[in-house]
This record gives sequence, C-alpha cells and structure tokens, in this order.
Amino acid sequence: MFTPIFSFSGTVFAPLYLGSQNQTCSYCGARFWAEERVRGHGRTTSPVYNKCCRGGSILLPPYKPPPEPLLGLLTGKDPALSRHFFDNIRRYNSMFAMTSMGVNVINSINDARGPYVFKISGQLCHRIGSLIPNDEARPEYCQLYIFDTDNEVRNRIAVATTSNSDFQPNEAIVASLITMLDTHNSVVQVFRTARDRLSMQPNNQSGEPDDRYAVKLFSTPTQHGNIYSDPVTSEVVGLVVNDLGTTEEGRDLIVQDHSCQLQRVKETHCKFMAMQYPLLFPYGEDGFHENIKYRRCSCSNKIKRKVVTMAEYYSYRLHDRADDFNTPLLSKRLTQAYEVDAYCCVEDDRLRYYRKKSFQKKYRSSPYKALVEAVSSGITQGSAAGQRIYLPGSFTASPRYYYQNYQDCVALCRRFGCSDLFITFTCNALWPEIDEALAFIPGQQASDRPDIVDRVFEMKLKLLIQDIEKYEFFGPILGGTALLIP
Repeated sequence: MFTPIFSFSGTVFAPLYLGSQNQTCSYCGARFWAEERVRGHGRTTSPVYNKCCRGGSILLPPYKPPPEPLLGLLTGKDPALSRHFFDNIRRYNSMFAMTSMGVNVINSINDARGPYVFKISGQLCHRIGSLIPNDEARPEYCQLYIFDTDNEVRNRIAVATTSNSDFQPNEAIVASLITMLDTHNSVVQVFRTARDRLSMQPNNQSGEPDDRYAVKLFSTPTQHGNIYSDPVTSEVVGLVVNDLGTTEEGRDLIVQDHSCQLQRVKETHCKFMAMQYPLLFPYGEDGFHENIKYRRCSCSNKIKRKVVTMAEYYSYRLHDRADDFNTPLLSKRLTQAYEVDAYCCVEDDRLRYYRKKSFQKKYRSSPYKALVEAVSSGITQGSAAGQRIYLPGSFTASPRYYYQNYQDCVALCRRFGCSDLFITFTCNALWPEIDEALAFIPGQQASDRPDIVDRVFEMKLKLLIQDIEKYEFFGPILGGTALLIP
C-alpha cells in the first residue's frame, strides 16, 4: 500500500517528492539526491556531498567491466539464462568461493512470495582450510582449484547441490566461469600454479610429495605493487616451498598444503572479499586494508587520521558512478550478501576498537561483588570468569545506548508530561525516488539495492522530523523539541 508523505509549505499540502538522483559529487562523480547535500550549502549552487569521498580525500580505482561470460549474464544478453543466473547467483558464487562463511544463514524467511531477503544470525567470520583435502574428504572451496581438476565441473556442482535442493545448475555456465577465472583472476592463478607443481613433483615411498608448500597472500599490496593498477599474480600471492617456518610472521595469510584446522581470514586482508565473492571481483581486485591513505587535498589536511577507515571505504564503494561498472552493486541477491557482509565487518571493526585496553580504561572495571560471586560459585581461574567489555552509549544497540535513551524519555516525560503522539514511519519500496534510481540499471528491483532504499528512507525521515520540529506540523512543541526515537 502506498502511503503519501506530506510536507508543510505555507498552507498547502503536497506529496513529498525528492526529485531524481541527478546530482553528482564534484570530486568522485557519485550520484546523489539534492536533499543529501551538506547543510549550509545551496540546493542548486555548488552543493557539497561528503558521504562518498569526504571532499576528495578518498580516491579508489574504479571497477572495470567483468570479462565474458559474466558480463553477458549481468547485462541480460540472454534474458532466460540471465534470469536463471540471478535467481541462483549465490549458489554459483559458492561453487567458486575460496573461503567459507562461518555464519547461520536463515533461508526460511524466503518461504513466502515476498522479495528475497538475505538474513544471518550469529557472529560472522570467514575461514580457509588446507590446499589438499584430508583422506576421503570431499574437496571444498580453495581445494577445488587444486584437487581433481579433471572432474572440476562435476565437483563444483556437487558442492552447490544437495539432496533437498531443487537447484539445477547449468554446466555450460560453470565451465565458462572456470575458464574466465583461470584467465583473469590473479588469486585463482596462483592456486593453479600450486596444482601444476603438485602434479609435477615426485612422491616418496609413502606416496606423499617430497616438497612442503604453501600459498602466501600478501596483506599490504603497496609493498608489492601499485594499488591503483590491475592486480598481478606475483604482486598479491606467492608460492612458498619447503621453508614454511619463516612465513608465519606478519599479517600475510598462509595457506598450507595439509592442515587439520581452519584458519580465520581477517577482515582487514586486502583479498578478504575477493576470495569470498569471486563473481563480484572476477579480477581478484583488492578490497579494504589498513594501508589505504587519504589523498592529499584541502579536506584531508583537516583530518587527524592518515588512513581510510573501513566504514569510509565501503561508503565510497556503495555509490553508483557513471564511469564505474560496479559489479558488486549489479548482482542482485549476491549484492545483498555482500552488503550484509560489509556491514558486519564494519561493526566488528568498531567492536575491536572498543575492546582495546586504552578505551576500556575510560570505563570502570567489573565491581568487586561480581568477583566474589564468581569465586563462591567455584570459579578459581581468571580465564574461566572471562573479561567484561563495556560498550559506550554511542554504540547503537549497546546496553548503555538503550539505557540512555530510556533515561532521556523518562526525564522529558517527567518535565513536560506524557507525549501526545506516537508516530510510526515506514518505508515504501514503490516510492518514485527509488524507482527512478533503479532505472539506471534495467531489471533491478528495490530488494536488489537495499542501499538506495535506506538512503531514501533516511532523507524522508529527516524531512518528517524537520516538519514536526521546525514547521510545527502538529502544533507548537512543548519544551522546544520533539521526543523522537528512531
């Protein structure tokens, strides 16, 4: 149901329409609505936008159009084949993913006829195993690039299909994507190099290879190549033979030939997203890492930090630009998974900051009473009792956040009395602003671009608050402010 939103303008009420997404950032070319401009700047004369590149402080290389056949599948060259690919794009991506997503994906939410929703629960982490599967184990993830490649198409299809699934993969699509990644993806190429070396080296009497080897993925690309150039195999990965003990230092990811345990891939590794979403990054492009520096300009000189944060990186990437074939934003259901994954990485990065001892010193430690209760319950080891991490009220959804909002509500009600109105503001996917923004990419729906839906909702919510507070749409506000809880 379409619910019109009205804006106060003198004595005339009209449906609120924000216009088309026809504004662009003068620095990076990102598309915006005029209402997203920085307040204090004119609506039509030199508007300023800072949600993309912070006034030109951030400069990242644009994405290139993907190679065939992926380009044809994304652009709908064959409509029937593209429809099948988009409906099952997450399964096709799982066939080629080099890391596993250690999280519970809730698929039951998609049982109805509503739009597709990617929903997860639990702590999200990505793990990678050894290059060679254990005895009698089925090859998975990066092992599929090395083990039994003569039957690679069949092995990959077996990974993505289960007995309870009605998914019927297209073998021609799988075979063509294998060829595409072998030709263009720098990370895949080094795994193929490990396969070739394994097939050529002699075995000892026990049947095991004489050499021990591992794949090393560098965590800082600026030390091995130009960050703004196309990735080259020798710049992002390396094959280490025999002397593996000296390769465990630093933050580089080491994937050994045989290992009984999975290791976690850090969110700050430059190949973190490329290994999980090879169909979004077919060239093995670098993602976020801790060595991306601000561009020298007047705006960056005012920033105390010298490097780009994870939130700023993904904010830059989640914008449409005229000269950028943004594959991660054109993949519908896989785009949802990518954006959820990116959000979890940003939240984990913030929590990691709050866990630091320097930050925790600002908050009191656990009281002595809690220590006495732990000892009386039989806990005598400090490691068993655990360590409590305090989150500030500025962290959304933390206990302090809810407690402070509750205290604000109680204080205002005690001073001015109970509130007169309880307003629920919801979003409508049929808003014309959303439809016009999706028209740039034919075939996309509102569920395919949650970033656009969120941006339009935020703009209209702010205008609603402005109508209530500034224009007094419902009359004068007692105390000079409205009690609004988003």
